[in-house]
Amino acid sequence: MWPGQNKRRFVGLSEPFSISNGVKQGCVLAPTLFSIFFSMMLKQANENCEDEDGIYIRYRLDGSLFNLRRLQAHTKTNERLIRDFLFADDAALVAHTEQALQRLTSCFADASRCTISSDARLDKEIDNRLARANSSFGRPYKRAWNNKSLKIKTKIQVYRAVVLTTLLYGSETWVTYSSHIRLLERLHQRCLRTILQIHWSDLVTNVEVLEQAEIPSIEALIAKSQLRWAGHVFRMKDHRLPKIALYGEIRTGHRYRGAPKKRYKDCLKKTFTACNIDHQNWSAFAADRSAWRLISSKGVTLFEETRRDTIKDKRSRRKARAASAVSPDPAFSCRLCSRACRSRIGLFSHERSCRQRGHSVPS
Repeated sequence: MWPGQNKRRFVGLSEPFSISNGVKQGCVLAPTLFSIFFSMMLKQANENCEDEDGIYIRYRLDGSLFNLRRLQAHTKTNERLIRDFLFADDAALVAHTEQALQRLTSCFADASRCTISSDARLDKEIDNRLARANSSFGRPYKRAWNNKSLKIKTKIQVYRAVVLTTLLYGSETWVTYSSHIRLLERLHQRCLRTILQIHWSDLVTNVEVLEQAEIPSIEALIAKSQLRWAGHVFRMKDHRLPKIALYGEIRTGHRYRGAPKKRYKDCLKKTFTACNIDHQNWSAFAADRSAWRLISSKGVTLFEETRRDTIKDKRSRRKARAASAVSPDPAFSCRLCSRACRSRIGLFSHERSCRQRGHSVPS
């Protein structure tokens, strides 16, 4: 808000009044004022809601996180009504029936006058993150990525601060599939190859690109953020909603037979196993913030090393099978580097790449 502006009251419209003080963009008071306004808006939106509007979560905070049978007890479990989940400036409305969700949506829309999306799947969120990260990468192209006076290390630091933070915003709560990881890794590799000026004809593998940039993969970054978030939620007070949602489940309803959709607990348990962290006793380490950060960092480092070794071994076995299946024809040998190709068109493409890299015909 700036001086001289006329503002609207939260309920209805008031007479225009002048503002003598306020906050500008970037002010430290802005997040606090936004939180107060958002809380009041949700309070007003929930005034006209019924008890059936929302979901009841059954939870208990003792025992193992991944032992869901303990939630079937009738005497040691608690219940809580939840109508919305908040993350920064985003809100997710939840309900059991379509009618209840419609009432919640109508109340929220009347109170907020904002745009509401009815799809909570991760596919659109991934597409949105990719678009925003691609835009963030394209803006400083001339000033950063194509700047000859900047070191590669400086460019990587700018890439971490500008692009990766945009790409992985909110990844602590993602339930990712392999298709999502592939899309994120594709953008990650394209940006790093642009920064390092690596062309596809240079035949540099993705693992070598990560090693040159000294940066982990997207899968490792997501795993690290989820481990840190799990420890942070565990250290919360017992009345906090994130901890209740993590340790609980919906009171009514059931999952379909077959291969059901992954839950956040499933994704977190897989991350614990991949990082060599015991999912039965992880809470004992998460109670200490410093110790949990150290264990998480070591686990993610081990995961990344195992991932790279697996990719290298898979590539070497694939190359060995290809070499044993078809041997190159000596007639199609490159005049620049003496490499044998399998066909005439392959030789033509390879020689063109060699000339672009500066190789010359030996005299």
